[in-house]
Amino acid sequence: MSVVLIPALEPDMRLATLVRALRTAAPDRPVLVVDDGSTDAVEPVFAATAAAGAIVLRHAANRGKGAALKTGLQAVRARFPGHGVVTADADGQHTPADIERVAQRLAGDERAIVLGTRAFTGPVPWRSRWGNRASSAAFALA
Repeated sequence: MSVVLIPALEPDMRLATLVRALRTAAPDRPVLVVDDGSTDAVEPVFAATAAAGAIVLRHAANRGKGAALKTGLQAVRARFPGHGVVTADADGQHTPADIERVAQRLAGDERAIVLGTRAFTGPVPWRSRWGNRASSAAFALA
């Protein structure tokens, strides 16, 4: 079994929609969301996300996506020992079907690292394109 971990900063209602779809597709799969210091303006989003079935943890101030992932991974280790972890973004760019495919692949060997891929098409910010290339190169070397 695996847990879906979603770091979030200033999300919109796509986060609650994603959690609802994930919980419908796999009701036994926990979903853990880490609010990385969002403003009070998005509190309704986190309330809807919790109502959809996610565990919501919070940072008092923005600490960055890496810190949010670390907080989430520590929580998974404490609350769900032995579970694998599938990470997803809060903006809906990862579909519930794609997240479930990664979770199913991970179920074969929970010590494995399963990487999803995506093709950048259309206008992509330079920073995103560079980050994707750097990450791809690092994993290729590893």
